[in-house]
Amino acid sequence: MGRNLYIGLGLLFILIMNEGCNKDDSKSDCFPNVATTRQIVNQYATIKMIGGTPAYIVEDGTIDTRLIPCNLPHDFEQDGLHVLVSGEVKGSASTGVCCDENFKITAITR
Repeated sequence: MGRNLYIGLGLLFILIMNEGCNKDDSKSDCFPNVATTRQIVNQYATIKMIGGTPAYIVEDGTIDTRLIPCNLPHDFEQDGLHVLVSGEVKGSASTGVCCDENFKITAITR
């Protein structure tokens, strides 16, 4: 019993360490050198698509502000999808539109 417990704990430790090593942090480090201008916490929003590509997120209650996400999960790339989102607004995006803001998603649900 004691030996099996140690083997089980060892396997669990290996699995946990392996998961941490395989995690893709490339998208989680969006805009690393850009200051956060504001936080969004549990805000209802809508995903907008242009030509089948993820374009932007519109917070409910806003008119012209568009959040340009750097890490929108593929499962959420649906035009008109209503979501609950949290994240960091990272300043103006260089899209040529006045009210586009870079956005790093920290949590998103349907």
